[in-house]
Amino acid sequence: MFHAGRLMLVFIIIFSFDLFSTARSQDAEPVYVIAYLEVDPAALEEVEKLLRQYRAGSQRESGNLQFEVLQRIHRPSHFSFFEAWQNGAAQAVHASSENTESFHSLLKPYLTSSYDERKHLGLTVMGNPSLGTIFVVTHIDIIPPRREEGVVFVEEMVKFSRADDGNVRFNALVQSNRTNHLTLVEEWQDEESWEAHVVSQQMREMRRDLLPTSGALYDERLFRQL
Repeated sequence: MFHAGRLMLVFIIIFSFDLFSTARSQDAEPVYVIAYLEVDPAALEEVEKLLRQYRAGSQRESGNLQFEVLQRIHRPSHFSFFEAWQNGAAQAVHASSENTESFHSLLKPYLTSSYDERKHLGLTVMGNPSLGTIFVVTHIDIIPPRREEGVVFVEEMVKFSRADDGNVRFNALVQSNRTNHLTLVEEWQDEESWEAHVVSQQMREMRRDLLPTSGALYDERLFRQL
């Protein structure tokens, strides 16, 4: 007769291996970070210099796939980061690096609101090099009971948007700690291409269909690369 203690041990080993395999799988996925910051307009020159230095140092770090610093059009004291890291471990090393700690220390006196950083996993991501001149970052909040329905709408939006004239890249990300929160990161050849996309009949219908699943405004912000 198989001893109950040994049976329990087998279950523990299998369960532990499954957890380890899951952790390994998750750690192998690219991690994306979207950050928002607002600074004192009077200190814009100093902040821009600091952001360029931080970007250059971050791009040299092991495991970095992309690091964009974006400056909001018409509101130049508003910035966003789009970071892509090979996996969670690479992002964690970056977050605790001397480069990052020094950046946050030097940035703090210029901030007019808290530094807002959100980790994401990819929903549908294109890996081609950054060639756009207009960047659009959009936060989408879907009410939890209709999350799956909302995600389908977003995936359809991504699919047809990538086929629009002037689109360079159209990524959809899922916030890792709140999976009903999504972020779109778009790149367009120029502002005219983006405007044509926004007023297209297909986009109007997609926004209309997405609205019943939404828990907040469709927060769309226009940027240029710093």
